[in-house]
Amino acid sequence: MRDIDDRDFFRLEEALPCEYKLINADQTATSNPEEHFDYSEEIQLLGQLRSLQRQGRKLNAELDRQQTPHSQYFSNMNQQIELIGRRVFLNEINAPEQFGSTLTDVSLGGAGLLTQQLLRDSEAIALRVLIHDGAWVLTCFARIRYSRMQAEGDGFRSGIEFTGLSSEQQKSLHQYLLNRQSLARRAQIRDDLLDEDFLD
Repeated sequence: MRDIDDRDFFRLEEALPCEYKLINADQTATSNPEEHFDYSEEIQLLGQLRSLQRQGRKLNAELDRQQTPHSQYFSNMNQQIELIGRRVFLNEINAPEQFGSTLTDVSLGGAGLLTQQLLRDSEAIALRVLIHDGAWVLTCFARIRYSRMQAEGDGFRSGIEFTGLSSEQQKSLHQYLLNRQSLARRAQIRDDLLDEDFLD
């Protein structure tokens, strides 16, 4: 994760549905995080769509330099894949029982994990997160940094550190956070303008 500077400059406060599995620390070196989850057909389809989309972006980048009708065609196809992916994602969201925990305060370095179970410091977990706007699933390993009961006494909050994110995952998460930051800034500017109009 160290190839992206300022990785913690923005934290996403909104809640994201997720699930986790406790694993042995050595499993982070001998297995893939996907192996620890039962994937629905929808999630598998979404993964295949994303893979095709990534391949298409590389081809489209080459065609864009030439500005041919082919580049417009591939751009259109990419948008269609995006729409299909969002539809698949929405279907998966309608089955929240698969994602009984919540991730919040997400940054490139880690997040807060809200659970009903007290997790021990330094425990390793496999984590699967539904990323709303990007309509993709982040599956990775993470390490528990701390865990404590929430102030209202309803469950526990653990600070987690993402481990072993691929370069592609880093870039996707980075772009997602940038998009959310941009939306938050625009919303703040809009609210400030409304406040000024009200005061006038």
